Amino acid sequence: MSDNTLTLAQQISDFTAAAEQRLPADYLAAFRALVADLEDQGIGQAGPAVGDSFPDFALTDHTGHRIQASARWNERTLMLKFYRGGWCPYCNLELAALMRHADDFAALGVEVLAIAPERPELLDQTREKSAPGFTFLWDEGNGLARKLGIAFDVDARVKAIYKQIGIDLQAANGSWVLPVPATFVVSAGRVLYRFVDPNYLVRQDPAHLLQELRSRLPLDKRT
Repeated sequence: MSDNTLTLAQQISDFTAAAEQRLPADYLAAFRALVADLEDQGIGQAGPAVGDSFPDFALTDHTGHRIQASARWNERTLMLKFYRGGWCPYCNLELAALMRHADDFAALGVEVLAIAPERPELLDQTREKSAPGFTFLWDEGNGLARKLGIAFDVDARVKAIYKQIGIDLQAANGSWVLPVPATFVVSAGRVLYRFVDPNYLVRQDPAHLLQELRSRLPLDKRT
């Protein structure tokens, strides 16, 4: 169990150190090689930049309702948090850290939408475990992630390792495709802020994200 008094970066560092002690060296090498390959491919670099229009989308939430982005982003600011899945401990740490600052985001008029390709029943389990106060959306087949250029195929080496440790993305998502962790803040259909990093170990501390939001959000968008 994580220590909630630690920063997200400290929690990630502690978890990674422990994982490196228990996982075989070839597993760690495969994970690092995948990250390096994604970085070489420039995954995420082609997505909408700050100031660009964000594509409208409609996704099903954890309750089964269809959410249309354009019906919401004119009334409030949306923070779209793409995560890999509830099987990913780093995603759970990040979502839980964001949840602890839910009141701060709400005070800025920001609605957090957590988005992943995992099936709805798994999506709801992740929500209950990590961030019960947020809305979770099912990006079926990584359709939105693909459109944003943040989706990638898990390579054969990592796929084999995941299977060995009990992670079956075919069963969870319907394919061996994942999004890289990413954050887009959208208001009135335009990107106010974005953060995309192919390295799954690199996550935003909520305090830093809140600082960025306070500097970018117009006063009339805040509650």
